[in-house]
Amino acid sequence: VITGADNKSVVVVQDWEWAKWIGDLVIGFDANGEVTTVASGVIKPVWADGLVPTPNPNNVPPRALIPGEQAEITPDATFQGDITNTFRPAIDALGSTVVGANTAALSNSNVRARETALGNFLADAIRDKVAKFADNTPSIPLVCILNGGGIRTSLDVGPITVGEILQIMPIGTTGGRVTVTGAQLKAALENGVSALQPGAAVDSSRNAVGSGRFPNVSGLKYTVDISKLSAQPALAATSTLPALPARPGQRISNVLVLEGSTYVPLDLAKPYRVATLSFLIGGGDGYSVFRTSGDLADPAVGGGTGQIDSGLIDADAVQDYIKAQPNATINPQIEDRIKVIQTTRVNLPMIGKGAPATTPVAVLNGD
Repeated sequence: VITGADNKSVVVVQDWEWAKWIGDLVIGFDANGEVTTVASGVIKPVWADGLVPTPNPNNVPPRALIPGEQAEITPDATFQGDITNTFRPAIDALGSTVVGANTAALSNSNVRARETALGNFLADAIRDKVAKFADNTPSIPLVCILNGGGIRTSLDVGPITVGEILQIMPIGTTGGRVTVTGAQLKAALENGVSALQPGAAVDSSRNAVGSGRFPNVSGLKYTVDISKLSAQPALAATSTLPALPARPGQRISNVLVLEGSTYVPLDLAKPYRVATLSFLIGGGDGYSVFRTSGDLADPAVGGGTGQIDSGLIDADAVQDYIKAQPNATINPQIEDRIKVIQTTRVNLPMIGKGAPATTPVAVLNGD
């Protein structure tokens, strides 16, 4: 139980992941709806595969139960039989279905920090799906921003299966579109790079390194200087840190948008459409600028309009994109879509009243 910003009690509950736990929680409220009591009951693990890996060739022993955790619930024999004999074979068959091929191993190790071939491929796939929407306006350029946190694993060289795609994008988020101004698009990029080090907004407790918000892009190029001030929404005071006002980011420059076959400079007043995931359209990973209510770090730019959730699963869009390629084969590359630099100060001998020089140094430019 923690105290919220309104000084009222807030109950925070975690049930781990993948429906592994089930338990009882009893909460008491007073006549005003305020939390008065919290009584937690027993916790039981509910794992369809038990407490050891399946298969288990190395005879790994069951993990130790944590304090307060009871023995695993015994599966219902009939339903377990359905899982084993009906559901799992169908899922395994789907997962092993080959949809295409990949010519080179694609790593996800840097999708939260720099341009990668995997991030380019996935962003291209989402942009391609949204580009097929019937109500697209040709005069409005379409770009894609895909958060690195949604890219969960790598893709091996060779045949690509449905199961591999679902491992890369396992959340089942749907694709969609939002219309923004150039200024709002820049604010979205500022949010996406705001957690890169060095130069976190305040300190590590308020701007975590390796955030999943990092923007992998398609139809778009940009430069980010990680030594400059990052975007920062207004932050409330804590017991150890003062309140801070909202602050626009200063890291993004040289934004180029693909129009036809040519990249042209971003126009801050011009409308653009962003293909992305419904999670981001709803403000996830700090992309508040995609909501109508507007950007939290730079309220002056406002928020996006015409938000559309297509209902199309991201992994399905990727499958369709692969199948549409020649011989259903992909070969994504680093294309200098994202340039990461750090401006370092170099102290030179002073002549008259000259100032210390600054030197831009290119770093982390892709895999």
